[in-house]
Amino acid sequence: MAHIRKQLRDKIKAVVQGAGITTFVNRDKQITQTELPCAVITTDLDTVDPFIGGNRSGCSPRTTRTIDLVIRVYAQAETGVDDALDVQCAKIEKALAATQTIAPSWPDLQSTGIDIFGEGEQPIGMAKMNYKVEFKNISNPEQII
Repeated sequence: MAHIRKQLRDKIKAVVQGAGITTFVNRDKQITQTELPCAVITTDLDTVDPFIGGNRSGCSPRTTRTIDLVIRVYAQAETGVDDALDVQCAKIEKALAATQTIAPSWPDLQSTGIDIFGEGEQPIGMAKMNYKVEFKNISNPEQII
C-alpha cells in the first residue's frame, strides 16, 4: 500500500478533478500554457505525534499525523487574474467541503495567498490554498485512509 501522503494526494486529486479542474500531484510538474487553469497538489509537511493514544513506554504504537496539504491553483495572469483564481478556488473549496471520501478527517482550509510570478508576455497567477488534515490512531505510514 502507498504512504498515507500519497493516498491523500490521490484522493484530493480525484475530488478536484471532479470539480472540473485539471490536476497534478507532483511539485516537479512543468505547467504549460495549454494546461491553464490547473491545480498542483502537494503534501508539504507531515507532523507525527507518537504520544497521542499511547504513552512514552510504547504500550500503544498508534500516532496522530497532521498533514499540511497544499493546493496551488495556476491561471494565466491576464486582466482579472484575481477573479479567475477565485473562481477556481471556490470550485475546490466547494468540492472538498462536499466530499466524504477522506476518512477520518476532512481537510480544513487554513489560508489562501495569491501572487503573480514570471516575467515576459505570459506571467502566471497562483493561489496557494493551505489545508490541514489530521489522522488519529494511525498504526503505520501505509495505513489505508
